[in-house]
Amino acid sequence: MELVNMFQEPPDRKTLESLARRYGARNILRRRSRHYKTERFDQLSDEEILDRVSKNTDLLRRPVIVLGGRAILGDREEELRGAGLV
Repeated sequence: MELVNMFQEPPDRKTLESLARRYGARNILRRRSRHYKTERFDQLSDEEILDRVSKNTDLLRRPVIVLGGRAILGDREEELRGAGLV
């Protein structure tokens, strides 16, 4: 596994779409982000949410783990167990 700083190397659109399919676009948002608090995400489409996240990775929950082409959110212990990481 390789550690990547999301702020220096933001996830590509394919990774964001994978996360959105798995969890739902609104569920990949980091609600503690100051940027989250200034937007009205409840009024945006999934595509618009992904556009915002791709431009500002502070909006993305983290860590994001990519294994074998599959992206998972690392703050979910059950996902980590399923991937054999815990």
